[in-house]
Amino acid sequence: MSEFSKSHLLILAFIAGVFWLVPLHRIYGRLGLGKGWTWLALFPPIGMILLWIAAFARWPLEDEPRPDLRDGESN
Repeated sequence: MSEFSKSHLLILAFIAGVFWLVPLHRIYGRLGLGKGWTWLALFPPIGMILLWIAAFARWPLEDEPRPDLRDGESN
């Protein structure tokens, strides 16, 4: 087995970062948080704290009244 060079590890870190940061950016945007929160998630202890904040935060979607669809009517 050959070892990974520094460029391979850099590419792997970039791909992993994209797969980690893009969803978090969208989640934090829906919560009304800024872009800076996404960059803080790169640090594992802070990222875990931010996930707990997102899990227990009040989501704007929860504040909107839900339509009563029991009558069979759509929008």
